[in-house]
Amino acid sequence: MGGIGSGWFGRRGSKLMAEDFPSVDIRKLAHEYRLTDGFILAGNVLVDLEWVACHYGGKRPYFKCPRCEGRRLILYRLPSGMERKPGYGCKKCLNMGNRSENEGRVDLARRRLRKLHERASYDDTRRDGKPKWMRWPTWRRLSAQMGEAAMEVFDWDEKMMHLLRKVKEPPRCRKGARQRSTK
Repeated sequence: MGGIGSGWFGRRGSKLMAEDFPSVDIRKLAHEYRLTDGFILAGNVLVDLEWVACHYGGKRPYFKCPRCEGRRLILYRLPSGMERKPGYGCKKCLNMGNRSENEGRVDLARRRLRKLHERASYDDTRRDGKPKWMRWPTWRRLSAQMGEAAMEVFDWDEKMMHLLRKVKEPPRCRKGARQRSTK
C-alpha cells in the first residue's frame, strides 16, 4: 500500500515552471523585427505564424504551436534531455505552470508586501517617508495595504515560531512519574 510516488506529498510542485525555461514572445519579436509567414526559431525549428485582423485595422501575429496547432503568444523550449520530443511548445502542451500557482497564502502576502515596498520607495531623508512626487491619498493607501500584508506575514511567522518552540521543548514529566537517573 502506498509505493513511491503515491499520495499527496510534493504534488504542489509537480508541474514544470514556465519561468525556468527559455521562451519566445511574439509581441517582442513583432516590435523588434519585421516578421514574415514562416519564422525560424533557434534549433532550425520552423514555426508558422498566423495573422489575425484587429478591430480598428492592422494585423496581430500569433505563433502556431508546433504540437497542438493552437494560436499562442509565447512558446517555450524544452532542453533535449527533458522529453522524447524536444523543441518548442505552448504551456498547455508542455504541462507547465507559473510559480504563482504554487504559492500559498503567506507566500502571496510576502510577494505583495515586497511589491508594495518597491512601489512606495521610501524616502529616508523625509520624516514621514513619503516620496516627494507621490500624492498623499496614494501614500496612505499604499501604507495601509503594506500594513495589512505585513500583519499577515508576521502572524504566520509568529505561528510558525510557536510550533517550533513546541517541537524544540523537551517533553514534560507527568506528576507522580519517576524520573530516570542517568549514571
